[in-house]
Amino acid sequence: MSSRDKILASIRENQPENVPAPAVDFKKITFEDTINEFSKTLEAVGGMARIVPRNEKLENYYEISPDAKVLSAITEIENRNVEPENIENEHDMKDIDYACFDVELAVAENGSFLTHCEDFKFRSVYFLAQHLIVRVKKSKILNNMHEAYAELAKMKRGPLTAFISGPSKTTDIEQCLVIGAHGARSLQVLIVED
Repeated sequence: MSSRDKILASIRENQPENVPAPAVDFKKITFEDTINEFSKTLEAVGGMARIVPRNEKLENYYEISPDAKVLSAITEIENRNVEPENIENEHDMKDIDYACFDVELAVAENGSFLTHCEDFKFRSVYFLAQHLIVRVKKSKILNNMHEAYAELAKMKRGPLTAFISGPSKTTDIEQCLVIGAHGARSLQVLIVED
């Protein structure tokens, strides 16, 4: 028996006894008004939420700079001027100013949203676009990440699912805040009544 085999045999013989995992008993955060809480939290992390009443046009609720390159999976975004089929590779996404898409759900406790990153041919747009505009149904704004993960378990997912919260930001040791350092510089969330 080699020394390696002796060591492994010794480890197998001297295993600690199994102990059940402790019960995790804590109160999950909930809000009386999840929409208002989501909006406040999103604003605190640098984003902006707008409630779009049923049967209202989206154009009154989002802001897009003139002459911007807009890639949109939301057909109601009238400013879209980049056709997805004209994008040849993921590096072309670096020139996209606005990426607009629907999201599966949003979370009030941290101002995040969930996307399966399947709206566009290349997933890099979710992280390379300068600005994001997303649309979520009001009924899909949940209280906390526990509820979000319970919903996520029921969903059919592709190879990449991401929770994204607010625009990208970082601060150095001198506390100089930089927005858009490694991701979108702004996030607009359109909350639509369903």
